[in-house]
This record gives sequence, structure tokens and C-alpha cells, in this order.
Amino acid sequence: MVNNKKFGHFRCEDVLFVIGAIFIVFFDQLTKILVRTGMDLNASIPILKNIFHITYIQNTGATWGMMKGYNPLFIFVSFVAVFIFLFFYRDLPRPKLAAGIVFGGILGNLIDRLYLGYVVDFLDLQIWPIFNIADSGISAGIVILLFFMLIEEKKGHRQQKSAKKVRNKKKKNT
Repeated sequence: MVNNKKFGHFRCEDVLFVIGAIFIVFFDQLTKILVRTGMDLNASIPILKNIFHITYIQNTGATWGMMKGYNPLFIFVSFVAVFIFLFFYRDLPRPKLAAGIVFGGILGNLIDRLYLGYVVDFLDLQIWPIFNIADSGISAGIVILLFFMLIEEKKGHRQQKSAKKVRNKKKKNT
């Protein structure tokens, strides 16, 4: 876990949040530009035949193409998510790097929706809906945050049990 050491005027965890967000946005947008400029729409390049392909699609829906055509709604929801992240930043669970990765994923897809009117998806596992780096960042970041939240919850339960044992011992001794 990252502590609250300072990095210049910023806490280390704040720097990691920004680095995570920038990393995801940069690689998400770079890969999408390469796909948009180097492939025809709906073209597919097998990397591992029948296992992993690069397939260029334009997603006007939500996750995995659900609710196609509701781009204005998803732009609004993305702005709300960005606002929540920024407004409640200090209350976000640790590690902040994972929160930054989720934030970067939200921004990466929001940039597409605002600039293109759709999200570029291209990572095709053949047995799963086609997705992109931003989607991966959102999913991985949430899994990491949930993992650390469960660890913290477990620590809290252990600390409560220890405190209860100490109180019970004190009661017996008095």
C-alpha cells in the first residue's frame, strides 16, 4: 500500500492516480487511432486464429454494445462519473493507482464519444464482446479496488475481534 509521502507538493498516492489515468488515456487513444487509421470498419486481423483478433467496430452503445444509439445518455453518465471521481476523490478507496486506471478508462471512452460519436472497440477474444484498452482499465481497476476493499474489511473484522478479546480479558481481570 502506498503511504502519504509527499512528491513535491503532492502526495504520492495523488501522483499515482494521475499516472494511472494518463497511462490508460494515452494507450487507449493511441491504439484507437492506430486501429481507425489502419483498418477498415469491421475488418478483422487474426493474431491467434479463433482465439484473439483485432477487429475494428464502432460502438454507439454501452458496455459490450448494449443499448446502441444512446450516445448522449452515455456522455452524460460519463460526465457524472468524472464529477463523482473528482468531487469524492479523497474518499475513493485505495490504491489510488487503481482508481486512476478506472478514471482513465472513463475518460478514454468519453473522448471517443465526444470526438467521434461512438467508441472504438477492437480487442476481440472471439468468445467475448469486442472491447478496448479503456474498458480493460475500468474492469481491471474495479477488480483491484474491490480486492483491496475486501482486504481492508477483513482487517477491520480482525481488529474488532482483537479489541473484543482485550475488553473481555479486562472484564475478567476486574
